[in-house]
Amino acid sequence: MNYRTDHQANYQEYKLKDEDACIEYLLQHIDWQAGLADRTFQRAVNLIEQTRERTKRLGTVESFLQQYPLNSEEGRTLMTLAEAYLRVP
Repeated sequence: MNYRTDHQANYQEYKLKDEDACIEYLLQHIDWQAGLADRTFQRAVNLIEQTRERTKRLGTVESFLQQYPLNSEEGRTLMTLAEAYLRVP
């Protein structure tokens, strides 16, 4: 079996297991190369910083919709309320 097939087969076995146990298993079986942990950490930091910067640049409406997306109950409720206010003379 190749790497992908092995992990697809293991998915069914692990999908309902405790997340901490799965992470522990993966950490024990991963083949870390020298410097890989540092590069992984730095990449994670960069992704987090980029995400935070992108969030800062959002406009008021976009920021609001990100916090209360229209596919959530709260988002739909707020949109209904906003529509109702628009109808009030």
